[in-house]
Amino acid sequence: MKWAIHFWTALKVRLGGHMNYESMTPSTEAPTQGHQPNYSASPTAPQLSPLERTRIWQKWEAVAPSRMAAFVELTDSCPLEPAGRYIWATHLSASIAPALHTFEVALRNAMHSALSDYYQRADWYAIPQFFQPQEGGLIKTAIGNAKNKAKKANRPHTPDDVVSELMLGFWCGLLNSPYDTSVFRPCLSRGFRNLPAPLKVRSDLNSKVVEFKRIRNRVFHHEPIWNYPGIDQVEAELWVLAEALYPEYSILSQDQSHFQQIFHNRSACKVALDNCLAMCVAQGRILP
Repeated sequence: MKWAIHFWTALKVRLGGHMNYESMTPSTEAPTQGHQPNYSASPTAPQLSPLERTRIWQKWEAVAPSRMAAFVELTDSCPLEPAGRYIWATHLSASIAPALHTFEVALRNAMHSALSDYYQRADWYAIPQFFQPQEGGLIKTAIGNAKNKAKKANRPHTPDDVVSELMLGFWCGLLNSPYDTSVFRPCLSRGFRNLPAPLKVRSDLNSKVVEFKRIRNRVFHHEPIWNYPGIDQVEAELWVLAEALYPEYSILSQDQSHFQQIFHNRSACKVALDNCLAMCVAQGRILP
């Protein structure tokens, strides 16, 4: 375990804070923002032999065998390819987080605003017999949490406090068939007016939001998404839906989106990993 801590410390120093995909970005693309990984080869990094690579991977794999197994492919030609894929996958998950965040906030706010307007009350969730048992239980919990937090802040709770306590699963539930008349149609005539035509069908919108929720849960629970079917298109779909609900979010998509650049440069992580491992070996931080 000690060698693994040394390795991750060195990897953080080498990758974190030097994140730059610019050298791999076509000139027609906008430069990416913020800190991104520097994957340029290091001329001073010693080369590792195939046997050294195998031994290092075996040590790394032993830390979490079942987790590392998810990153192995039959076509791997180098024992350290799963390790490079693991690093690439963590960057991929981090890069889709802004789109997931924006989509969830946009959906929640659009539905809350539409239902408040339709029912002429900000606490539409308090309408008697409005919910099925599952959503009703989630509302009860959210109200309790909102009241407790407001009490600690020495103020009354507000409808916005309650809405902010409701997780994505609640809003997914409101797109199910029992809420077609009470929720979906009021939203369709208000907050959902600018949705793409296919998503103006409740069942289709429900399916898409449930898919986004599944990916969100994988990301937030640190599960890999690199091999999720169609993941290369998901980030763009998240921004399309968020911007259809709130066009102002187009500013965020242009400033924060570098998912595609990471997705199409997966081999670059192996370069960074090779450099890091070789330098760790050379400095005696880990022994092959």
